[in-house]
Amino acid sequence: MDLRKHRTVNTKPPDVPAVPGLSEQNKKKTQKMAAAERQRAYRQRVKENPEKYKQQKEGDRLRCKLWRMNRSEEQEQRDRDLCKQRSVVFRARQKASGTKPASKRTRKQTLAQAEKWREYKRKERAAMPAQKRRRVNERRRALYAQKKEAEKKADEEKASRNLEKTPSLFTSENARWKAISRSLHILPRSPDKFALVLSSVVGKSTPRRKSALKKKCILSPGSKKKLAFNCKHSVKNYTLDSRKQR
Repeated sequence: MDLRKHRTVNTKPPDVPAVPGLSEQNKKKTQKMAAAERQRAYRQRVKENPEKYKQQKEGDRLRCKLWRMNRSEEQEQRDRDLCKQRSVVFRARQKASGTKPASKRTRKQTLAQAEKWREYKRKERAAMPAQKRRRVNERRRALYAQKKEAEKKADEEKASRNLEKTPSLFTSENARWKAISRSLHILPRSPDKFALVLSSVVGKSTPRRKSALKKKCILSPGSKKKLAFNCKHSVKNYTLDSRKQR
């Protein structure tokens, strides 16, 4: 019997030689670059969609606002110090490059400049001929009337839109259904008790609430009696009229 046929064969695959340039550090770097590329492509897609880009900017603005509101006093002082350091470095860089930084005007200087321009304009109007001054005044009055007419038209359009638009009592349809569900859970399940509680609530409502209920065609106990009285008299009058016709 040949024992060589039953000899186990080593099926272990041979070692694959390492590819140069694909070490563990390089693999991590490649993965990071791929993630960065995906993030860059996602941001580009968001920018191409104006609605989504606007929502993203609004979310970033609110998040930064909340972060600024929750800062401690130490963080605020650190931000002030960093801002001062950046200003010093920026001025030094501008001075080294020979660029003169923009000077800030004080409130006193701004008022003095405005007074200077006002005096110059006054002298210019005084030196104008009567015909030119009249034309300038006519043009100014026409522009003012045109502006007022546009404002009046915009106010009328806004008022008409407000009248046509029905006021929303709830922020959303979900909020309306939630209020209804909460009320139904509180009210009794028995039909008689349910009717008694609702009639008591309607009867003890304020005049404004009663008028709102009437607009929704919901009758109060008092109005129910009036309706029965009117129906009774209308039937009686109809009977009498029919008898007279006979």
